[in-house]
Amino acid sequence: MDHIPDYFWNKAFFELNETDANKAKGLRKLKELTEVYPNGITFPDDILLQFLRHSKFDVIKASSRLKRFVRFWRKHPELFGSIPGNYISSKVSTKFGTILPFRCPDGCTILLTKPGLWDPSEMEFEEFKKLALMLFIQPLCELMTQINGYKIIHDFGGTSVQHLKYCTLENLRLQYEGAMECIPARYKEFHVINGYGVFTAIWTLLKPLLSEKLRNRVFFHSKPEDLLNHFPRSILPTEYGGDLTDYFKEDFIKEMNSQFGNSPLCTLKT
Repeated sequence: MDHIPDYFWNKAFFELNETDANKAKGLRKLKELTEVYPNGITFPDDILLQFLRHSKFDVIKASSRLKRFVRFWRKHPELFGSIPGNYISSKVSTKFGTILPFRCPDGCTILLTKPGLWDPSEMEFEEFKKLALMLFIQPLCELMTQINGYKIIHDFGGTSVQHLKYCTLENLRLQYEGAMECIPARYKEFHVINGYGVFTAIWTLLKPLLSEKLRNRVFFHSKPEDLLNHFPRSILPTEYGGDLTDYFKEDFIKEMNSQFGNSPLCTLKT
């Protein structure tokens, strides 16, 4: 979205403390704090603003998260790269996650994951992790996502023992660290459907890692149609009682995948 309605600029002001003065002051101070990074890493203003918005323009908090992101990037460089572009056209496994085409009325981006579509014999776990990380990072290129955050729907239908063996504490901790402690994303709601079997094991390991604030934002639904109590029918796929029939936009995923390989967070450069 190129045009940001006034309502959401006001939201940025009241919820995130965003003003021209805070932007200028925050950028200046955050640049001073990031001058110590070695190896020629540079931080364009648009990246610094992602971290400032996430921290509600608290420069110390923004700097701390940015440092964690850089450490994570250096520790796991293999995660920051595109998967082969032809995979998205040829492998069903790449459709395990997508961004739904319409936002919530409150401006939130909706991320839908269906890990049961991932076939480990078709796509390696390393490629799965890359694509998953990309789905969390690349939508932050849009200002609306920075301001309003994500609502995430996790559909665990179709998961089985072949997926369970990848749900180790080490793997879950890696995903948690990247998504919750490093990426400058606002997570407003998590919705879990078909959350039996595999997710029961995941939740047992993951729950202790979550803050009380995040745990209170997790909703478990006994049937998919319960999502209609939280989302308008017009923006949900038909399988969840909504109106959307064609919601996996292959070209859009390909474009995000390509951008992610060139520069995660849009413009981070060395």
